[in-house]
Amino acid sequence: MPIDPELYREMVQRHADAARESQRDTRLALVLFALEVLVATAMGLVLMGMAIHTTDEALGRIYWYGGEATWLAGLAIAIHRARRRAADRGDLGPPV
Repeated sequence: MPIDPELYREMVQRHADAARESQRDTRLALVLFALEVLVATAMGLVLMGMAIHTTDEALGRIYWYGGEATWLAGLAIAIHRARRRAADRGDLGPPV
């Protein structure tokens, strides 16, 4: 039994709209992830830059290692949040 052409066109349009919305959500998540990584990297670089401009060696080491910790922790958090958002959208399996 053939499908009614009007029903078929409606189904195609509905699926096309859903695909566009899904792609938009994925692109938005990618942009958000990139911004989170950039912010974490910038914060780490600011602290590491303060280490270069200080004259006290102990304070410089504190700034340097603090910058590394900020950068790496921010990167790990951004990756975890992106994975969590992808799982919530249904792109992946359940979060680990």
